[in-house]
Amino acid sequence: MKSWIYGIGSKLNLIATDAIAPEDKPAATERNADDLAVKIKKCLITPTDIVNLEDNKYVGLTTGSGAVGVISEDVQENLSYKFAKAMRVYITPYRPCDECVFCKKGSKNMCADLKIAGEDYDGYLTEFCAVNAREVYPIPDGISDNDALFIETVSLALTIIDRMNIQKGEHVAIIGANNLGLILAQLLRYYQNIPIVIDNNPERLAAATACGIYYTVASEKDAQKEVSNITGGRMASQVVYIQESRIPLKTAFLIAGFNANVAITGSTNVSSAVSFAPAIKKELKIQFVNTGYGNVMASINLIVNKAVDFSKLFYTEVKFNDCGTYFDETMKKDMEGLDISDAIVKMNDV
Repeated sequence: MKSWIYGIGSKLNLIATDAIAPEDKPAATERNADDLAVKIKKCLITPTDIVNLEDNKYVGLTTGSGAVGVISEDVQENLSYKFAKAMRVYITPYRPCDECVFCKKGSKNMCADLKIAGEDYDGYLTEFCAVNAREVYPIPDGISDNDALFIETVSLALTIIDRMNIQKGEHVAIIGANNLGLILAQLLRYYQNIPIVIDNNPERLAAATACGIYYTVASEKDAQKEVSNITGGRMASQVVYIQESRIPLKTAFLIAGFNANVAITGSTNVSSAVSFAPAIKKELKIQFVNTGYGNVMASINLIVNKAVDFSKLFYTEVKFNDCGTYFDETMKKDMEGLDISDAIVKMNDV
């Protein structure tokens, strides 16, 4: 069985994982007995996976975020889940720790130490894997493999909406028109809010317009004035700042109204100094949102009901054997400050 493993020196290595001695693998989270054998069909590579390669923190782990696969062997009858051999499934990239106070109380969606695929345990850029049944979800026939790979992105967008308690008719400024920004804007529109998408990339803003987003702002330099015009001077009552936008965080504070909510999300290795003076002056309520864990079923329902148009998303399709080259080239783009996006790896091209 072949897998792409984080190697020393920011290199991705194609390795026969069954040949790796257990003592050479990082300590893994203990698994329950209810494992399903899954043959991976497609795997999602996110900008976070690229950043992880740059950081050299995860040497020895298989990379790859959520995946789509098929159950490759008969399922134990005693499983409480309805799975069967050859069933198409989505594998979530998160796993509760089972040790924190919330997990022990049964509130795993509030896990204080949520484990992440490719960081705390092996990811899914591999031919086969054994996955606990609670991390696997059947995919309805109406959802394509490619669309299913973005279930976690939809889940994250839903978590942002829930945490910010966004009300119908509110202006919501989204800084960043990457795939998360495009999906979030569409869901806000679906829930009858008024999204305002801000980005410096004309291609991404064009995609937002094609998704039915009426208000777009082409530069953070114009954001304060444009948002004021759109909101009649009230500014945005809700602001979502996506770090991959590479727009200064200060912009989020400038376009927010008094006592507005600001959610910071996304993952990137780009860091910069920021003054919180505008946020303090406006008494902004700032929170951080990292995952959409717990929203998978709601996300699947939204996708089935066509709440999101995935045809405008930005991603590259990569053959399994070409992943090493893809990671090298994309890492260089990220280090040069260029926009990078998701990639879908097709396992049938092994």
